[in-house]
Amino acid sequence: MTALGRRFAEALDAARAARETGTAPVTDDAPPPLNIRRMVVALMVGQSPDEVETALAPLRKIAMQNDYGIVIVTDRQDIAIFQHPDCITEFLPAIEQLAALPNPHDPFVYVQNRLAILLRKWEPVQVLPFGHVAVDLFAAYSASAPKTA
Repeated sequence: MTALGRRFAEALDAARAARETGTAPVTDDAPPPLNIRRMVVALMVGQSPDEVETALAPLRKIAMQNDYGIVIVTDRQDIAIFQHPDCITEFLPAIEQLAALPNPHDPFVYVQNRLAILLRKWEPVQVLPFGHVAVDLFAAYSASAPKTA
């Protein structure tokens, strides 16, 4: 099992233990507030509206089953599609959008730094890149991110 897989399993076990011991304010009819839940980051950059719709339904179902909230990181400026009580939306501009600005510095470095900030902010149990643009972006981030023990 990979380190990420182990962390994911440990997070599930911790959430179950917290519920059983009563340390997490969880009721059967309402999930806990997003600010105390573990989060899954869905990296949805470079996705069409249809691709986003296709991915969101099963993602929400899996997150709900595990009492996870979802942080959707998107390059879409119209975020209406992401509005859901269990979702938080973060904007990550596309490299092409930044490159089109006057006097752009290094758009790739900006996007990588912004992604690093978002991942530190949310400390997700898992990052799920959707589509080849997101996979490439996350692979580049992972290759350049400092390794922790």
